[in-house]
Amino acid sequence: MKKIVLLVIVLMITMGAVAANAAVYTFTPPDKDLGDLDHTKYYKWGINWTHTSETITGATLKIFNIYDWQHEVDSLYIHLLDNPPLGLTTGNDADGSPDHFFGVGKWISTWSDPYGDPSHKANLTYDLGSLGLLPSLQTYASNGLFGFGFDPDCHYYNDSIQVCITTGSTPTVPEPGMLSMLGLGLSGIALYLRRKK
Repeated sequence: MKKIVLLVIVLMITMGAVAANAAVYTFTPPDKDLGDLDHTKYYKWGINWTHTSETITGATLKIFNIYDWQHEVDSLYIHLLDNPPLGLTTGNDADGSPDHFFGVGKWISTWSDPYGDPSHKANLTYDLGSLGLLPSLQTYASNGLFGFGFDPDCHYYNDSIQVCITTGSTPTVPEPGMLSMLGLGLSGIALYLRRKK
């Protein structure tokens, strides 16, 4: 019986080595609410990505408790950026001007507050996988730097902004050697059980 338990443990370790390792990385900008997204500015948030050997399997951008001070048709433009300056940089952007990041990087969303008052705060979640942007994110992050651009054409108060990235190990299919070890282990258990009868 002890031998069977030992063989099962060996198989579990082997299967654990085959299973994809997952990791989750969370980032917030240096100014967590980006200065409440002032309508006179645009914002570039550059993220240092030190996990270039890992495959990105999921990514979400979240903005918590966002609202406009009044109902307006102005919008918040959000883009995925390649090679932005590291950290947070801002520039002057005239109120009501077009999207500062138009044609730059990959467009994520354009959002306007349908209510325009603090009693209707919204939590925005953008799933980059659902938006088809994971391949672009993987490419952008491959040199260790990617980021986001925000151009608010109105004042969008919020509590914080967060990016959550999930990675998995590159080989998701077991190597032939691992499959051989698994097969030998199962054969050994079967042979042991047959002899024991």
